[in-house]
Amino acid sequence: MTNQIELLEKLGIAAFGNSWKASLADALPVARPTITDWLSEKKPIPVGVWSDIQKILESRLMGLQGALLEIKEQRHLIIVQEMQRKGKAYINDVFSEFLYSMSDDEIMTLLKAYKKEYAKLSIEYPNDSFADLLAIKDAIDFNICIRNINGNLDLGMAEDCALSYFNNMKLCASFDLNQDFMIARTKELLKK
Repeated sequence: MTNQIELLEKLGIAAFGNSWKASLADALPVARPTITDWLSEKKPIPVGVWSDIQKILESRLMGLQGALLEIKEQRHLIIVQEMQRKGKAYINDVFSEFLYSMSDDEIMTLLKAYKKEYAKLSIEYPNDSFADLLAIKDAIDFNICIRNINGNLDLGMAEDCALSYFNNMKLCASFDLNQDFMIARTKELLKK
């Protein structure tokens, strides 16, 4: 069984890292020497401190969970900004903004829906190229690369996807397929 001093140290480190004593004292709030007194057993740890520490840990956990969610939702946009800063090709249009707002899970669901639709149309129309689907696939692949969904953050591959996307969007434009159409087509794929 963990004694109170070991537990205090373990919880303090969990909440604030290796330099936890001053931060815990400030959060409780108690005088900073009080923590040292508790650790050296000069003073007993008051019973009410444990519920205060629990509240501190819960609050910090909620903050960390929010921060993790934020970075998960925003990291791909940071990578796009970095690609832009480095002068690399990246996708930045209305359709890409639509895809950027999707979660990683939604992007993977879209990939599955794309594959299903492409397979179906390839059988029905074996001689067609499906410019809309090619552009959607490039945009999906770009998102997979910049989101590091496959565990391999490859900006070179992302740049190749972006360049292919631009070529396929030119092809789409020759068929009068614009950004709004691409968004509508993507929504249609997701409904199937």
